[in-house]
Amino acid sequence: MQTEAEISSWHVCGQVSRRVSELVLENHPAYAAELERVMELERSLQDANDICATGRQYVECFFLSLCPSVE
Repeated sequence: MQTEAEISSWHVCGQVSRRVSELVLENHPAYAAELERVMELERSLQDANDICATGRQYVECFFLSLCPSVE
């Protein structure tokens, strides 16, 4: 048998869970928009990384053509 305190605790947990669910649903559009911004930032960072990698390859090739004995 559960004590009154345990029952009260479960009641409070249920209210908190319900409120959290309501807040998530209310703010879903904002969360979705922010997630899209994060994904766009990831794409931009990947593009920047690709550009840097290509640039490093060109610099390395240029350097090696000037100094073929250096590896």
